[in-house]
Amino acid sequence: MIDSRTAHASTPPTRHAVGRALFIALLPLILFGAALAAFLLFNRADDARSTISLGVDQKAPVASLGQGKLTPAGYEVTVSTDGGVAVAVWPSVPEDLGARPIIRCECIALRPDADLRLIWRRDDRPNILFSARIEHELATTRPLDLSTNPNWTGRITGIGVAMRGYAGDLLQVRGITAHRAGTAARIASLVDDWQSKRPWDGQSINLIIVGSPDRALSPVVVVAILAAIGLLLLSRTRPSTRAATGIALCLGAVAWIALDLRWQLDLVSKVSKTLHEYGTGSIEERWRAAPDGDIYMLATAVKHKASGSGERAFVFGDEPYTRGRAAYHLLPLAVYYDAVAGTLPDGKALRPGDFVLMLWTRQVRFDTQASRLVWENGNVHVAPLASVHGMTAFQVEP
Repeated sequence: MIDSRTAHASTPPTRHAVGRALFIALLPLILFGAALAAFLLFNRADDARSTISLGVDQKAPVASLGQGKLTPAGYEVTVSTDGGVAVAVWPSVPEDLGARPIIRCECIALRPDADLRLIWRRDDRPNILFSARIEHELATTRPLDLSTNPNWTGRITGIGVAMRGYAGDLLQVRGITAHRAGTAARIASLVDDWQSKRPWDGQSINLIIVGSPDRALSPVVVVAILAAIGLLLLSRTRPSTRAATGIALCLGAVAWIALDLRWQLDLVSKVSKTLHEYGTGSIEERWRAAPDGDIYMLATAVKHKASGSGERAFVFGDEPYTRGRAAYHLLPLAVYYDAVAGTLPDGKALRPGDFVLMLWTRQVRFDTQASRLVWENGNVHVAPLASVHGMTAFQVEP
């Protein structure tokens, strides 16, 4: 006779049982997705009510230091030639701004390593200017959490953005938003980070999926935890080995596809933005739209002036990257520059007819009265050819 228990154990699992086990394994991912969607739906409405937004218009911000002007892209403030700081401020702010310590500044610095700071004043200490450093990269800024900053308290009477840099440095300000602190606000900030679309920066899907590189919690970790919980729940259903293997593989595939789709959406966004910026126009217009477009314009002015009889070009600048880009754009001229240390040549090495690209630098000074470039071991008479955002092209004269 055949033991009924043995016969039952050898019977393959039904589709209903396998489907039920698969649903249980995917349940953590499903519940997380539903909770995330609900949070985004309801939190956005609440966030809009609790957020203070300081925009850009004819009244504010204003340039308390430097030169400012309102443009279609935002408020632009430039470091003046007689100072190393540019400041854009909102002199009038809502009274309850101090109750919202999560601050995001929508601003873009022309120079990638510019020193950006959020500045503010309080009514109880009106003569003191408080500040906090704004981390930024690739034309994006990271939000500031001032909930633990002892100086962000009381009534805030004014707020702004300051940039320390070279003469001609440009800062574009689009606004400031302030959010309340708390668990919901931190979760919203984390979710916003997961949704953020970054420009091209060489990041790899093998190292980082989306968002900022120093996020508090990676979506990969979250998906991995949810998949592990799903496998734990699957083990409680006691499926057959064959069914459990198939369901585990299916769970891993769903988790991988979810992350990969988010990565693909990020790539689509990057391609779309690139096509918008560089997909039309002449090659000249595309070069001008590039991040080093200002350097390209100066190099073009030099090459148009060059007669092709072997003139030399010298690059003066404090930043290795800008020196290298200038040297590239100056080709096929004979270019001389220190790629590593930025050491300047002896003034005797320059002769009439040579060109000098003076980028952002504190080692060289242009004496407008005498029309001379002056540095520690050099002093030459020059004629300006072109200038943009504090960078100037010169030609050496007798």
